Amino acid sequence: MAQRTSRPLPPIEHGGFTEAAAPQPLSMQPYAAHQAAGVSEPYLDAPALNPRSSNLSDEYEDKAVEVSHPAHYQGDPEDTYYPAQMYSSPNERAFAHQHAPRGIWSYDDRRSFQKLSILSKVFRILAFILVIGIIFTLCIIMLIVIFLRPPNIGLNGIDLPQSIQDVQIQDEKFSINATLNAIVANPNYISAHITSLNATAWDNNAKSTPIGYCDLDDQTIAARNKTTVNVPCQLSYNVQDDPSHDVLKDLVNRCGIVQGSKKSNLQILLDLHISIKILAFHIPISAQPTITMSCPITKDMVKQALGDHSDILKELGLGNLARSIAVRTVSPEALRNLAWRTIRSVQDRLAAPQAVLHDAL
Repeated sequence: MAQRTSRPLPPIEHGGFTEAAAPQPLSMQPYAAHQAAGVSEPYLDAPALNPRSSNLSDEYEDKAVEVSHPAHYQGDPEDTYYPAQMYSSPNERAFAHQHAPRGIWSYDDRRSFQKLSILSKVFRILAFILVIGIIFTLCIIMLIVIFLRPPNIGLNGIDLPQSIQDVQIQDEKFSINATLNAIVANPNYISAHITSLNATAWDNNAKSTPIGYCDLDDQTIAARNKTTVNVPCQLSYNVQDDPSHDVLKDLVNRCGIVQGSKKSNLQILLDLHISIKILAFHIPISAQPTITMSCPITKDMVKQALGDHSDILKELGLGNLARSIAVRTVSPEALRNLAWRTIRSVQDRLAAPQAVLHDAL
């Protein structure tokens, strides 16, 4: 029986390289025969990090080292981190990358950053600082929004002057200066400022006409503390502004001026608007609290303001005051005319007997 012999295979071309026929299994070298890098160079199992390390010594030589480029070198000669001329094969380059210092920047990132101009590097650093600043600012704003609480405001009534003489009466108008006492509790760890505080006062039982105004600007509120705020106010009432006299009726009844009524405190409704500033944030607060105050007017004040309005006095149930006011309502000019007529009448009476006696003589 004839012995079977194997026929050699024709050459095979791979990427410009001509590969011989496949060798026998025992003599097969896979790395040298089947890898592009192993065609011209043998595979190194454990190459050194730097092929030139065997020529280095402990002595430092301050001079440039010229490295010859291999024939297959296609890297970047300006690469200062991992220059391609340091490695004679891709395997050595991979080994160097594996044992190189680790970081957030890849090899390509470091190489690109190294190629940038000085101006580009400065702008890149400034952009980084700007982004960090924006993130930090947003974090602060979020913390403030989450934990910031508006101050608590409480009213402690209205202080009136101690003397009745401080009540001003002009024509048909009452006016008096008062002070609104408020207590502001700030629960935050930073101080606050009251930029504006405005309030309009109304009679709680007759809301047809406002009876006063309060105004305050620029008041500091301490952090983590209670602050007493004194708001200046002016309470006033004009008969001409209240055609139905609802406010005046409630005043004379609560002040005990009308016969049979008992004196009691007035109920004042405040339309309150406050603007509080904490850091760069403005917090508006609106409320309508009701406070009490003692009656600031007396029967004599009503007589003085409404002396010429007997019809209003009768409407209020004070008709008995109209007769007692008649003498007081005489104007100064009328009093001067009356006095002049009286003097002339007396002079005429004294002159008449003298004339008769002169004729008799």
